[in-house]
Amino acid sequence: MDPLSRRTLLTVGGLAAMTGGAAGLATAASLTAAEQANAKLVTDFCAAWRKHDVDVLLPYLADGISYRITETTPAIVGRTIFHDRIKDILGRMTSIEFAVADTLAKGPLVLNERHDTLVSPQRTRLYHCVGMFFLADGKIVEWTDYIISQS
Repeated sequence: MDPLSRRTLLTVGGLAAMTGGAAGLATAASLTAAEQANAKLVTDFCAAWRKHDVDVLLPYLADGISYRITETTPAIVGRTIFHDRIKDILGRMTSIEFAVADTLAKGPLVLNERHDTLVSPQRTRLYHCVGMFFLADGKIVEWTDYIISQS
């Protein structure tokens, strides 16, 4: 299976699970302790964006973090590049908030549905998105956001 098909399958499956649209997934087993910890880490990471400080975000990330701002953008790879790119983005924003609406955790994978608000002097951008996070050793290793809608 090519990566695009796998990515699409994971995204659609995660969205279906979050909305109760996949048969059998609505009655999924309770989260393991590791899954609970992974879900909490991602939720805490999303809440940390309110502090508007890239240095507050770095402890959540693995050294080799791979972050795709959207499913169609190239990955930002490595903590140093992440730091510089996000610092630049935050410098253009007056505030940023990721409001988590729902979370699904399975093993090292965490999906969350969010409503992101990015405010700059020029305008406010609202994004309804799903974040897909892969974690290892208590750190976010990969993160991709899939945009559902924006305004």
